[in-house]
Amino acid sequence: MPVQVPAGLAVKWEYFRATIFTSWDSVFEQAATFATKIGRERLITISQSGAGGTEAVVAVWYWDEVRTADSHSTAREAPMGRT
Repeated sequence: MPVQVPAGLAVKWEYFRATIFTSWDSVFEQAATFATKIGRERLITISQSGAGGTEAVVAVWYWDEVRTADSHSTAREAPMGRT
C-alpha cells in the first residue's frame, strides 16, 4: 500500500561526516543540533554508519517543503522509489 505524502512536502536529508580529523562525538553533536533546529514535527529519523572505526556518517532525514527551481536550498531531496 503506497504511503500518502502530505501535499507540498518532500523527504530531505542532511549528512554529517566524521573522518580521522573529527571525532564521532562532534559529528553526533552537529546532527543533534540540526535535528533540534528543524523540530520534532519535521524529523523522520537519524541514521548512522561507520567504516573501520575512523569514519562515520550521520544522516538526518526530515520533511521539508518542496522547493521551486529558483530556490536556494542546501538540503538534498531523496529520490522517489530508491533506497
